[in-house]
Amino acid sequence: MPRPYHDLNHAGIRAWADLAPDLGGAAWYRPVGNIELAISDTGRAELEARVCRLTEWGYPARLIGTAEASELEPALRFAPSRGTVAWFPGEGYVLTEPLIARLVAHITTYPAYRVLMGTPLPRAPNFAVSLRRALNGTGRSGRHSRDNPGCIALQKIAADTRDWDWHADF
Repeated sequence: MPRPYHDLNHAGIRAWADLAPDLGGAAWYRPVGNIELAISDTGRAELEARVCRLTEWGYPARLIGTAEASELEPALRFAPSRGTVAWFPGEGYVLTEPLIARLVAHITTYPAYRVLMGTPLPRAPNFAVSLRRALNGTGRSGRHSRDNPGCIALQKIAADTRDWDWHADF
């Protein structure tokens, strides 16, 4: 993984951790770490190299034994093997439904914003393109996000569409 991509991902992990205390994180944020096991010679070499590279970049990662892995996650039972185990203590996951509910509740406390759910999006061309890019990574006109009833959009209320500011920072 190239360093800029790693830095972006790591910043995202830190951003969720920073947001959690202010947004009821106990309901949606799970900073449980990550255990990774590699068994093949190639997999072991790749995992060892990745842990080395990440620690050089200041990322919390280390190789651990199977006994420590079993202590961290008691449900794991390791068969005797030549496996290599890595521990990434700063990782975790989010529960998307409670997170989205809290984000929507939070953003609606600002009177300049309203939440549109299952509603066709306005036809502001810059918004449609940027939302398509955000949702499917392509920005191709073949997928019109305003036709997607499952999308959630934040609309800044303004008197004139030329003044609308479409931006999301996560």
